Amino acid sequence: MRYGEGALAKIREGILRYNDAVGSANTESSGYHETLTGLWAGVVAEAVAGFSNEWLAARHAVQRFGEDRDLPRRFYSFDVVRSVEARRTWVAPDLAD
Repeated sequence: MRYGEGALAKIREGILRYNDAVGSANTESSGYHETLTGLWAGVVAEAVAGFSNEWLAARHAVQRFGEDRDLPRRFYSFDVVRSVEARRTWVAPDLAD
């Protein structure tokens, strides 16, 4: 909500900075994943659209998605998520939700 169209760039920057701080390498097989980050950013943005209070929006997003570890499987096949291309660049969903 706070960063609008710039939110994905802020999220990306934060994940990369965090990984560097804790010693997690961002490689072709681990660390930052552009496609999954973009998917989650889009899903959450859609879910909180219309909220005017960012704390209520955050609470709503956590309640709705906090335990949903399988959400990416509704949009992506295993091969896409595991690909180096999807880790490095945005890949559109290959499954229908």
